[in-house]
Amino acid sequence: MAIYKEELTKKYEAKIDFMLQEAPSYLREFYEYMKHGQRVVKTQLNYIDNVMDFLRYERQQIPSCSKDDLKDFPLEVFQQLTLQDMNEYRNFLYDQIGNKEA
Repeated sequence: MAIYKEELTKKYEAKIDFMLQEAPSYLREFYEYMKHGQRVVKTQLNYIDNVMDFLRYERQQIPSCSKDDLKDFPLEVFQQLTLQDMNEYRNFLYDQIGNKEA
């Protein structure tokens, strides 16, 4: 069982490393913070995956960022988020789930 867990951890870490190759520096810094905390590696992977999905969504919504590489996605976008922005993203996710079930 321990060998399986180690292999799974390595698999998750490899996925994280791959995703972080296209991530902004602040997301890599966030990962370094999580890595040294008490977060399970699967949770770390889910956090990184969720933030990357959000960045891709926001890049589509913001005309000035649409052509930018995700590595260049401005941190200021997070500082300017409103409740309406979060609700729109949540609705987008619900629509995505609904489309997968159809």
